[in-house]
Amino acid sequence: MTLPESRGTDCWPDDHDYLDGRTEMFLPSQDGEEIRGYWDSDVLDLVGHSLRGQINVGEPFQVRFRAETGPGELWADATGDWTFDLAFSPIGSGSGFNLSNLLPSPSVLKVGSWRGADTRCIEVVATVPAGLLPESGGLYQVAAVIAFQPTGGKIAPISETQPLGSYSLQPQGGQRDQVEWVSDAPAPEDRLRREPLARTLATRLRRFVDEDPGTSFLIHIDGPWGAGKTTLLNLLRQELEHGSGQELEDGSAEEPKWLAITFNAWRQSRIGAAWWALLAALRHDLGDLHRLPGRAWLRVAESWARFRRAGAPFVLAFTLLLAAAAAVFALLRPHKLTFASSVGLAQGITAVVAAIGILWAGALVAGRFLLWDSARGARLFEQSNTNPMRDVAAHFGWLITKAKRPVVFFIDDLDRCTDSYVVELLDTIQTLVRDVTRHRPQRRRKVPATAAFVIAADGAWIRESYEITYAQFTALVAMPGRSLGYLFLDKLFQLHVPMPTIDPAMQQEYLRSILRVGDSQTATKDSKAEEQLVRKNLEQSSSEGEVIETLRKASPQVRRRVADAAVDKLTSRGVATATEHHLERFGSLLEPNPRAMKKFVNDYSILRAVRTLEGNSIGTDPLALWTIIEIRWPAMAGYLRTRPEAIKYMRGSNSMPEDVPADLHGLFNDPNIRELANFQYGGPLTPELIRACCGAAPPG
Repeated sequence: MTLPESRGTDCWPDDHDYLDGRTEMFLPSQDGEEIRGYWDSDVLDLVGHSLRGQINVGEPFQVRFRAETGPGELWADATGDWTFDLAFSPIGSGSGFNLSNLLPSPSVLKVGSWRGADTRCIEVVATVPAGLLPESGGLYQVAAVIAFQPTGGKIAPISETQPLGSYSLQPQGGQRDQVEWVSDAPAPEDRLRREPLARTLATRLRRFVDEDPGTSFLIHIDGPWGAGKTTLLNLLRQELEHGSGQELEDGSAEEPKWLAITFNAWRQSRIGAAWWALLAALRHDLGDLHRLPGRAWLRVAESWARFRRAGAPFVLAFTLLLAAAAAVFALLRPHKLTFASSVGLAQGITAVVAAIGILWAGALVAGRFLLWDSARGARLFEQSNTNPMRDVAAHFGWLITKAKRPVVFFIDDLDRCTDSYVVELLDTIQTLVRDVTRHRPQRRRKVPATAAFVIAADGAWIRESYEITYAQFTALVAMPGRSLGYLFLDKLFQLHVPMPTIDPAMQQEYLRSILRVGDSQTATKDSKAEEQLVRKNLEQSSSEGEVIETLRKASPQVRRRVADAAVDKLTSRGVATATEHHLERFGSLLEPNPRAMKKFVNDYSILRAVRTLEGNSIGTDPLALWTIIEIRWPAMAGYLRTRPEAIKYMRGSNSMPEDVPADLHGLFNDPNIRELANFQYGGPLTPELIRACCGAAPPG
């Protein structure tokens, strides 16, 4: 029998909550053969957000059950009925109940006449009306129940229970007498709708690999403490680890899944050299891709690679080790070994054990100091080698090739480190890691060796770190509008990603979600109809201008709800290519070098995605002008964010505001800035346009 085609083993590959939270079932068949499946359950509000630990009896909510059968003939031949339920057990006094006993139509929790040959994916979503649960409220232990009653095939009956934790039922119309504490840890749920931005970044990274295989990329996620940078990193990690499920440009295969390596810079800064910490993290996560035999073989191969690259120290150490072991054996062995003499036998065993012990201890020492298995060994290697970083870079590149997939490092908490470690880590990435794969032979690999780095840190912290470290060069190198710190940022990163701002409506929605009081903006029938129309128009759009115009005509509420679809459309290859052609008109405003032009296209595309997620429909041309200001004169862009009215002085006035920093004085009469501020496309720039470009005041 031929099974329906399925990508991988996931029925819902884009739902990371299902991927991370599903429960695996090992089930016996009637023949005694063990088979497997997966299932998951969720309690959600009507918008789809998880009701974590609290249900308001006076508001409707949803329960969702999903089951995924495994591949194979046993499941494909099976038929039967699926039944789902929620069981509420009181904590303390009270009576328990099942949801199926309260629903007006319990059949909504059943899937009858299921055939495994038709689908492996079973999903049930039931809406629980307001006031259905006991109005008295109380605290309950809730468990999901799944049952399968076969009517054909060899699958045995199934009955499984999945604990969901404790839930507080809030009485209808009642008010809370307390507010639960909220953790300050990175949010496990995407309450601020950052997932579309993560998808955009993942798409951009995949295109980097397609367009420039074998090289590496640095992306800077910029935002102050508490802006949600770690949450965005986690979402991006999930996007890259699970793969896009789409084919490569030539249609030869699916996009590869990435090896994602999480690197907490603040914790690692206290351990050892930055290069050693990066190498150790790569080695550890690379080993996790293999089972024990594979890890052992990787270790042997790595030892051999180090031996070939730095053979003299290894040969000397190995020779001395063998000599020491042989000497110990010669001293301890009996002159005449005979099994008839217990003393001679004991001496022989002692000699062998001692020799093996010396070899083992020597191997451990060699591993720590020659294979850099310890921070102390790494420091010793630096001090004893005339050009240590050359060997480190070569070995790092060798490890990258062993991943057989693109590798991405997620570096977090860099803006908690000292200025010296910030510079050490970024210089290590820049000089030792970023281009190391470009010099490695690809040997006809299906997936070129690639190492990307996504660094989440406050840009001001990084700039200040470089300006402190290289203070003596500030006056020599700094340019008007581009301090030394900005110059380093420009040199380090190919892509700058500002964290989205939060408007009052989103702020209120987020606050209500963490207080678990439900959605105050329930979609009306008219708004649902508008949303359907807007989504249809977005799907039919063929250019960025059409997408922006569709958003501009939509109501603010609908604009926020369709922002993810708009970003996905803007990221599609057809629209992105059309946008790049449109941006050619701004070439005369850029610095005359290829890097500046590439950075302009990259930064604009991300800035457009960020503004769109904020519900901001600023036009293409003024946003392109603002992107150029951020690239060429980032310090001036920082000033205009706080004083947007100062743009009026740049359009032709010979004066300037009194509070302008000294290093920006010369820019107010700079002909390049004046040309940009009055450019025929997108100009003249006004304070209102500057605010919109910054995300402070969305137009429309």
